[in-house]
Amino acid sequence: MTNQIENYKQQLFEAAAEYGKAGRAAYQELEQHIDEAIENNVKPREIIIELSEPEQVIRKILKADGKATYPLNKIVASGVLIAIGLGLLFGLSALLMPLGSRIGGMNAISGDPLVLPYTAERCAQYHQLVPAAHDCREAAMLHHYYELTDGRVLLIAFGLICLVLFWLAVQKNWVNVLPRKTLLLLAASVYTAIGSVIMIIALGNLSAGRNWEWLGDLLTGVPIFAAGVLLLTYYLGYITKPGIHKS
Repeated sequence: MTNQIENYKQQLFEAAAEYGKAGRAAYQELEQHIDEAIENNVKPREIIIELSEPEQVIRKILKADGKATYPLNKIVASGVLIAIGLGLLFGLSALLMPLGSRIGGMNAISGDPLVLPYTAERCAQYHQLVPAAHDCREAAMLHHYYELTDGRVLLIAFGLICLVLFWLAVQKNWVNVLPRKTLLLLAASVYTAIGSVIMIIALGNLSAGRNWEWLGDLLTGVPIFAAGVLLLTYYLGYITKPGIHKS
């Protein structure tokens, strides 16, 4: 049996594993069909073309048996996983904030609008938080900057803890998520959409001539958008697992 068929069977097995017992039964049915076709001298390429993409053919069999369903718990668990990923991406943007502040100053990352008035009481609070500031606006800007960057670093730590706990729950079979291909497409769509919106806001600030205020939004949007594009690329098959070749 050719490597092409073996690789295809491996992809079918991985896709079927996402659906538990029903998926394994579907895989056995497909495996038997493939073996019979090979015995009848059908070319491997023709078999693969007939069956089509592994995830689709598994779902087609399950759907015909009335078993291809996405329970609410899988949808909710997948949403939680995507939210954890989004939190990590927001946190990672904190690593770009020092670069942005070097380029456009701290006001590029945070700061209040120039027209915003400060009360004496509010100024006193800011100066108490940042005693080294020269004036009220600088104290507010520095406070917001540290609040923003430090908060996002904490978000990374919290997100990593949540991700490890989530992974352990999946390994223990306490939590089940949507099939890999579906989850990839969903995550790619969410991250690309959110990243695009943030970057469009940044470009809007840039076109409005608001000094460097656009830079902070841009540095936030880039990691999220890039992650979405990367996941979409993986979904489309341009990035594959070692040893699994696209047919």
